[in-house]
Amino acid sequence: MTYPPDGYQFFDLSAQGVADVVAMNSSDDSQNYIELIFSGQNLLRRVRAVPSGSSSPPSYTLTTLSVLPSAIPPSWSAQGYNHIGDIDFIRADGLVLAPVEEPTYTKPALLVYNSSSSTAPFTFVKGVVTKQRHCPWVAFDAVHHLVYSSEYDNVTSIYVYSWPDLLPFDPAPTQSLEKVGELGLQQVQGGVVRGTILTITTDADVNSKGNDWFSFDLAQEGKLVASGNVVFEGENNTVAETEGLTIDGLGRMWVVTNTATPSPGGQYTGPIYTLQ
Repeated sequence: MTYPPDGYQFFDLSAQGVADVVAMNSSDDSQNYIELIFSGQNLLRRVRAVPSGSSSPPSYTLTTLSVLPSAIPPSWSAQGYNHIGDIDFIRADGLVLAPVEEPTYTKPALLVYNSSSSTAPFTFVKGVVTKQRHCPWVAFDAVHHLVYSSEYDNVTSIYVYSWPDLLPFDPAPTQSLEKVGELGLQQVQGGVVRGTILTITTDADVNSKGNDWFSFDLAQEGKLVASGNVVFEGENNTVAETEGLTIDGLGRMWVVTNTATPSPGGQYTGPIYTLQ
């Protein structure tokens, strides 16, 4: 696991999401790096992550390439939008998708930013208001050119949007997921699609078997095909929230977290986990 280098400032108070941008090209970590974009409460940060040490999976040294503080544009923050969720990156277009919410939870939106190269500044492109109540995450389906999101609680289906207009997909604006627990997934935080598999993260200890990640096969009517824990018992008992995730080109799951108690550096931003 990797601790962010600047404590809570790295994520603008709280970690929210992560997307992979430039993937490692082989399993030899010593010769490779990965570029990631992290989201904080009101921040986007693009970094280069270089393996450090000999642990497996390794920890990483993070170097900031570009950062956008106050990432929510003034015209949107003036409407009350103050919280970015788990993001995704559309590699073919060099664009970041970011879900944003406001305190009344009546008009969450999807915002689009340009991040076309490692050193180019983030620039706002457009935003679209949705009819969701919560919008904790957004994920791009590169195979079908669709965009997915969900509510926060009682999640038994996902919203489907067409790309690039971000309008409800016609003829199927939702897709069902296999129900987890009595009411569906609770306290959903992140999501990512690779192939036909949608993986969703939730807060720990609120869903089936205490698991906090769940994978569904969208090609099999949203069948649950795997689940597990980001933080294993006894490894770190201070994680309060499992937040957003991405899955890199080597199939590794990267997950950001927030902690219930401060780390040795005195900050509440938790470690970034990399799972095989």
